[in-house]
Amino acid sequence: MATIEEAAALFRLETTELFREYLRMFAKDLLDAASLYTLAMPTEQHPRHYIGVKWTCVESPSSLIKNRDWCYLEVPTYIPSRSRYLQVIHAIQVDFRGNVPSWVVKFGMKRRARSIGEIDHHLREKRLGGEKFLADHDLVPKLARSKCFLCHKKHATFTKKHNCRRFCAREVVVMSKFPVPQDFIYCPPLGKDERANLVNLGENSLIDLVRSSKLHSGAIKWTMDSDENGIQIFHGEDPNGPTEVTLLAGVTEVLATFDEIAALFRQETKEAYAEYTKLFAKDTLDSAHLYTISTATPDRPRHFMGVRWVVIGSPYPLLANRDLCYLECQDDFEINGKRGWGRSMTSISLPCCPDFEGHLGTIRATFIRSGFVVHESKRPGYLQVIHALQIDLKGRVPQWVVKIGMKKRARSIGDFDKYLREKRLSAKPYLRDQDLVPKSSRFKCFLCQSKFGTFSTKVRCRKCGEVVCGKCNKFWQVKTTNAGRKMIRVCSACSITGGGHDGYPKDGVASSVAVSGVASSSEYSGIVVFYPTFGLSADGFANLSFDS
Repeated sequence: MATIEEAAALFRLETTELFREYLRMFAKDLLDAASLYTLAMPTEQHPRHYIGVKWTCVESPSSLIKNRDWCYLEVPTYIPSRSRYLQVIHAIQVDFRGNVPSWVVKFGMKRRARSIGEIDHHLREKRLGGEKFLADHDLVPKLARSKCFLCHKKHATFTKKHNCRRFCAREVVVMSKFPVPQDFIYCPPLGKDERANLVNLGENSLIDLVRSSKLHSGAIKWTMDSDENGIQIFHGEDPNGPTEVTLLAGVTEVLATFDEIAALFRQETKEAYAEYTKLFAKDTLDSAHLYTISTATPDRPRHFMGVRWVVIGSPYPLLANRDLCYLECQDDFEINGKRGWGRSMTSISLPCCPDFEGHLGTIRATFIRSGFVVHESKRPGYLQVIHALQIDLKGRVPQWVVKIGMKKRARSIGDFDKYLREKRLSAKPYLRDQDLVPKSSRFKCFLCQSKFGTFSTKVRCRKCGEVVCGKCNKFWQVKTTNAGRKMIRVCSACSITGGGHDGYPKDGVASSVAVSGVASSSEYSGIVVFYPTFGLSADGFANLSFDS
């Protein structure tokens, strides 16, 4: 496992001292060597270029045969590779002259050919030599692990356990690379034609995402894979896409408005994106906003188009991190009379954001078709959120690893509802102890009307102050005035509205109609003032276009 730079550095032997150091590691049968002439050196355009004349003397494997020497011209050749692993071929065709038995020739050449097996070992030791190792007190206690961290085999009674002095510091190594400096990626201004091409690509990618996210009778054949905790995972078959790339979608319903959902993805600054990844994409190591193509206007209040670079951390230590450079497009749409909002992500190539494998050790992945599609739901006040993922991770990644990672990311939409409810609760102050309804004044749960028995638990909602049973309340994390967070009890009704029971009877008796009325409050009905900027035909597929 190596980069082209590492492999080339092994053979960068411009001086006799460097040449002899190389012989000591990989050509121990050579008695002496010298660098005679340097004809060409590396340049900015050709950083791995070198041409030189060398002389070497090889030791004979038999005392009855004389030693041999060579004077030769050395010219390296560079072939681009995107894999973390390089194929190394050591070809040898030598005329030894004189009377040398063929078995001696084969023995010596095989020994020399096998020397390439030492290259990987040398490069790994060289990388480790540049790191800081952990002290004994920093190691994970052996008793704390019942399984091997890598192969997950259980430690038997007489199994030996070992601490890795290097792997435990992996996060330290990652942190030394990420986040990258602010000026790591220089983005020159885009030309008029470049900007126009990106606008066209972004609009088409969003239209394609909306088309493809149709779960029934659409361009993609979707099959349900699982249905757990209100999140459905679908596996898709793309007739026009690469068969080796997995296509998944997570589907759920969220109590929210289009404005609230769109605000989640309003990440035009590095700080805003960092806040989003902290909540919903915790495997993100770093990101950079490269270009803003277009932003919201009074006619298109939820529109945004920009270019972003992001680094996704690998879930396993043996796999390299992935990075992506992609174009993001957000906008409203209408399909068969239903309003919706979408956010598409499609990979692009930019000269200012090349493959950073040689610098950061990342492998450039590709967004083929990914993003979020939000529709009005049949349930009043709820929106259906679809998170589609079709990513080519490149390199050699086992399919089971790909599916686990993509399912985990698809299920992240399950956190939207909790986050939005806590955000609403944080927008209004919570009540003090003296403002709460006395527990002794209530004999029934304010919401479900269940009578409180002798051993029943009575709790009070910090938003409305009413007394409810244990089933009709939950702890929620809200922001406090001093920028901190606090866990408070909130009843089920207030968790929907953000606090307060407008229209509830003042005598503490809540009818089922009143509870239903809160759930379908017009404030959270999903109806928005803004109308779509592009539409679909009656069949939902043809003649898709954006308004100018």
